[in-house]
Amino acid sequence: MPQRLLLLTGSFEAGILAPHLAKQGDACVVRPVDSLEKLEAALAEQAGMTRILAFCTSVIVPRRILEAMPGPSYNIHPGAARLSRPPSGELGRLSGAADLRRDAA
Repeated sequence: MPQRLLLLTGSFEAGILAPHLAKQGDACVVRPVDSLEKLEAALAEQAGMTRILAFCTSVIVPRRILEAMPGPSYNIHPGAARLSRPPSGELGRLSGAADLRRDAA
């Protein structure tokens, strides 16, 4: 179990998620951050095993940071059910591309 969870999200979302995540384990500190700069500053602090949980954020965590993490990081970016991903091959067709399944036959 991580000792620290960096919650990369907006302040509104952090206000809702951080208290719930903190209840999941007394040994894990949940620290909200809302920018790459704040994430990098938090990572520069010594705090034991750390994980990053990104939730509904436009911040892109650079590969160098992800590769330096001692374990996996997580990105949760939910979408509305009405905007669910179409079946394989349909996305291209919906955007005007040829149906590759039909053309390959």
